[in-house]
Amino acid sequence: MRRSVRLAARAIEEVVSQNNKALQTSGQAITINLKEKEGNYSRKETSSKSETRKSKARKRARAKSSTEQDHNEKKGGYLIKSVAAEEKVKPEIKRVKTEPGIHATIKSEDKLNFQPLHEKLIGAHVSISGGLHNAVSEALAIGAKAFGMFLRSQRQWMSKPLQDKDAELFKEACSKANFSPHSILPHGIYLMNCGSPDEETLSKSRATLVDELKRCERLGLCLYNFHPGSTCGKITVEESVGRIAESINQAHAETKYVVTVLENMSCQGNTIGGKFEELRGIIDQVQDKSRVGVCLDTCHAFAAGYDIASERGFEIMMDEFETIVGLKYLRGVHLNDSKGDLGCHLDRHENIGKGKIGVEAFRRVMRDPRFNGIPMILETPYVSENIYQKEIKQLYAMIYLQVRGKKVKKKKLGILKTGLHLNSMSVTEVVLGVIFSILVVVNLVGNTLVCLVVFQNKSLRVPMNYLLVNLAIADMSFAVFVSPQYIVRPFFHHPEPPVGDFLCKVATGGSLSWVGTAASVFTLVLIASDRYYSVLFPYGKKGRMTPLRVKLGIVTSWLIAVISEIPAILVMKYDTDRKICLEDWPNIGFARAYTLATLFFDFILPFTFMASVYSKVIYRLWRGSNHAGTHLALLKRRKKVTKLLLIITALHGVCLFPDTVTYVLSYFGFQYGSIAYKVGTVLVCVNSTVNPFLYSLQSERFRRSLRQLLQCCEKCLVVRCWERRDVIVVNDIQMRG
Repeated sequence: MRRSVRLAARAIEEVVSQNNKALQTSGQAITINLKEKEGNYSRKETSSKSETRKSKARKRARAKSSTEQDHNEKKGGYLIKSVAAEEKVKPEIKRVKTEPGIHATIKSEDKLNFQPLHEKLIGAHVSISGGLHNAVSEALAIGAKAFGMFLRSQRQWMSKPLQDKDAELFKEACSKANFSPHSILPHGIYLMNCGSPDEETLSKSRATLVDELKRCERLGLCLYNFHPGSTCGKITVEESVGRIAESINQAHAETKYVVTVLENMSCQGNTIGGKFEELRGIIDQVQDKSRVGVCLDTCHAFAAGYDIASERGFEIMMDEFETIVGLKYLRGVHLNDSKGDLGCHLDRHENIGKGKIGVEAFRRVMRDPRFNGIPMILETPYVSENIYQKEIKQLYAMIYLQVRGKKVKKKKLGILKTGLHLNSMSVTEVVLGVIFSILVVVNLVGNTLVCLVVFQNKSLRVPMNYLLVNLAIADMSFAVFVSPQYIVRPFFHHPEPPVGDFLCKVATGGSLSWVGTAASVFTLVLIASDRYYSVLFPYGKKGRMTPLRVKLGIVTSWLIAVISEIPAILVMKYDTDRKICLEDWPNIGFARAYTLATLFFDFILPFTFMASVYSKVIYRLWRGSNHAGTHLALLKRRKKVTKLLLIITALHGVCLFPDTVTYVLSYFGFQYGSIAYKVGTVLVCVNSTVNPFLYSLQSERFRRSLRQLLQCCEKCLVVRCWERRDVIVVNDIQMRG
């Protein structure tokens, strides 16, 4: 018994000894350069060298040692150069009672100490559409190790309270995906101005700050990033800085542990935070300095005048940051290239390597150990569906590869590309673009022929065919207005608001395309009504479509369609974060009410009416016995026309149903813009394209008229060719004469 106890005690001592050694060696930063080398496969070692330099910030010596080791791989033929910068840090472990709602068993201020310091936590700002937990799924899909997100709608003050169920779903998703709290950097809403001279705006901003910090606590998060504020040109910078610090102190007093992370700005307008001195001024006035930090935005820093594009400028900026602010306050990074030049003071993000900062600057950031262990979030333009996934791979590749050109081939690590062609589209976008291009061309050609056939043949100019012409025009309008969203949009850079908002309303948002869809539904209602009275009351004038009634019906159908889509058009705005057009409702209740009303008035009510009407028509034609005095040929023709209209109506309902339902569900948890939604839009486009083919298959008169039209066009072309030939011959004779 004593022997077993001694053995157990010895085993425990060995485990404790190993843990202490592991803790003492944490903080090691490793960077690897890969170079291709020809020659033999021998191993060689180079001696380590160390150098010391004096820091301006702390005025003390700082030692930096590095060990270089080169060796050739036996299979790949690549020279691997490893540089180990040793900085032994022994983290302090605290056994404390946890706050409710935190994932781990330590306080938030201690969580950063336990992250491996050699690891880069790269991610992107993801959407919370469909629920906060969906942000975790989106981050996993792009291969992120960190992510940013909004905690609620970023463009309105009011927001629904965070439900306990949503908070639990988010924490459960983070736990399953191994996202620790310090790797998530939520972003504050854009309306906040904690340094505002206006008392009402200041009061709303402070209430919002407290609300969002409490949301972070309920979600188990320990960081919260926001823009400091602006003087609005009405107060001094010092006064605004004081108000921001006071806002943070008040928020800290009402919350427990979340760290408020100030973001550096681009010096645009009257914003605060473009200079490190302003950030330091805020930090100095914050009472609990363990709960304040800074997030460095690369685009903002470059636009503010810090030349991070050059190696010397980058070191100068980091030295100033360490001197003025302090590296201990660095809690996050926003990775963005800049569309504007150095010192332009414009907040215009660009994709990595496509702006004025360049790839080399981001390579320096990726290989700098000062950015290890903190969330590094992409906020670049959302130009394609998998752009964040590509950029994350590109940034991680910079840690291992010495990037000088656009492409570096390295099969051993599975990295084929380090350059990024941002103008290229994803496979989904390419497929959708091709499908919509084909459908739109066929749609416009087919429906144009329908209109020409009706207007060219006098015998076809009857009320029913005028309604079919209106249906063709509605189908063509859908094709015309859906083109900018799925065909043209990927090939041009969308402007920012307010021009971008207007463009979303009239073109790229696709709202006007649904006006045509609604008009086609109401046109089908008119057609069903005309069929009902034509079959059940063939010899009466009640309900029959006269030319005047047809005109009034067509105008009314378009008016109702426009009115039903006006709310969606008005709230359509350009989302500068996701770089797409989205509906931005002031309240989720309004959005749900509108979508449900759309479902009822644009789908359920019309198709219920048409189902009721056509059921009576079918019963009369196929089951009814009251056909006395009706010629068999006329009865057969009525059945054929009714069958054609039934096929058109049924196909319209089947194709429209998925898109309508996914649109409604997008405000009840379903992800807007998903594959299911896009497939639904494709089905609507297919439906608007096939009607001319149905006319040709079911109507002999239409086929005959179409054949005559095509023959007439062919004759016109032949005559024009002969006339042109005669002119050429005459000119040739005159020249010879």
